[in-house]
Amino acid sequence: MFSNFLDKSKQILKNIISKIEKSGNPIETVVGFLIIIFAFTFFYWSYNISDISKFRGYKIYATFSNTGDLLPGADVKIKGIKVGSIIKTTLVPETYMVDVEMEIDDKYELPKGTIAKITSSGLMGAKYVSLILGNSSEKIYAGERLSGQNVKSIEEIIGSLVFSSTK
Repeated sequence: MFSNFLDKSKQILKNIISKIEKSGNPIETVVGFLIIIFAFTFFYWSYNISDISKFRGYKIYATFSNTGDLLPGADVKIKGIKVGSIIKTTLVPETYMVDVEMEIDDKYELPKGTIAKITSSGLMGAKYVSLILGNSSEKIYAGERLSGQNVKSIEEIIGSLVFSSTK
């Protein structure tokens, strides 16, 4: 199988070389080819150093009355350490609650009683889900639902302070 791959690679390389020889200006062809190789190398490198690869984990769910600006791709953290990511958020038409689907890395086993809480990183930071671990010896399995704890956003806190001081 590997020799078949090598034979096809040699054939492709021979075709490229023959096209370069037939073209009017081989330098332009070589420079274009090098630019394409550089672009693919850059994209491969940037993908590998970034944190956009998907977790290989299990999916769990939580329901909130308001998720603020929580977006798919946001982090799921335990004590500040990323253990998963948000897959999607969906508004449930019957209850108008927001269903949040999360994917947790397989190496983390969450105990039953774990609570999902939406927080933000700093005053203007991005929203993420913080998991507060339960103290049960039983583990949460794929597809199970956590209880979601709603937290007031900074806007709601400031709004309540402003309106309470005007009374």
